[in-house]
Amino acid sequence: MDILFACEDLQRLCHDDAIALRAFKPAVVRRLRARLDDLTAAASLSYAAQLPGRFHPLLPDRPGHFGILLGEGFRLVITSAGKSTVRRTESLNLNKVIAITVVAIEEIHA
Repeated sequence: MDILFACEDLQRLCHDDAIALRAFKPAVVRRLRARLDDLTAAASLSYAAQLPGRFHPLLPDRPGHFGILLGEGFRLVITSAGKSTVRRTESLNLNKVIAITVVAIEEIHA
């Protein structure tokens, strides 16, 4: 699966260990790398449900966004890349999502 990033700073954070280790504990950085590697290897987003880290939709406030837990109170937030949008009443066919955008790495309930 293709992985895009919402901004250049987020891309650097996800690919540069020195930057990531300034922001997060080593265990979080290891899980972040592992989840991104797993997502890259996946054929579609439906595979994310089988990954460690409790893949879950961020409803009702953020339709179309999904979280993957990284531990230490952090989660990776992703959405489908491209023009597809999801309204509150629609569901996204995860089997058809072959590109995602990393939106954020955020503290849970912060």
